[in-house]
Amino acid sequence: MRHNIFYTAHRPLKLALITTCISLDEQYADENPDSGEVIKKISEMLYIFKEQVRNEATYILPIIFDYEPSIWNMYTAQHHKGMNQLRDLEDLISAFKKAEDEQKAAMISLISRVYNEFMLFNFHHTDDEEEVINEILWRYYKDNYLLEVEAAFKTLHPAVKQQHATAVLTQTATAA
Repeated sequence: MRHNIFYTAHRPLKLALITTCISLDEQYADENPDSGEVIKKISEMLYIFKEQVRNEATYILPIIFDYEPSIWNMYTAQHHKGMNQLRDLEDLISAFKKAEDEQKAAMISLISRVYNEFMLFNFHHTDDEEEVINEILWRYYKDNYLLEVEAAFKTLHPAVKQQHATAVLTQTATAA
């Protein structure tokens, strides 16, 4: 099995997406939401995804451009779509923070819907990257080079590491 350059970034990102989604769903279900923590989690996720897109655009996409420019173009377009969704969420969060208390429950509903679309898009996108881009990388590069590229990544923001650790501890405690 060849080295999956995305695994160390995508796996905890997906886990953080899910845990944030669960927090948002729990918040939405509450009658009198205190939304500060869930809004903070979403904001952290958006920052983390900006960093991930930046890192992929800096470290991974350029090394496939010479061999597969159409694939570079496709994933660059997908990153733009994801960033547009991200900005929509940032705008909703900004509006939420300015909203009157009686408007916040409706806004959490809208944020939840838009976040779910963002999450589903990113799940599909990351799976697709692992399938398509890894095949290209494996065709043109050796694993030791891919490990060097991966080491250059500056992703895995501390918030992702913390959410991942918390989720693992929660899963372990629940299973016991």
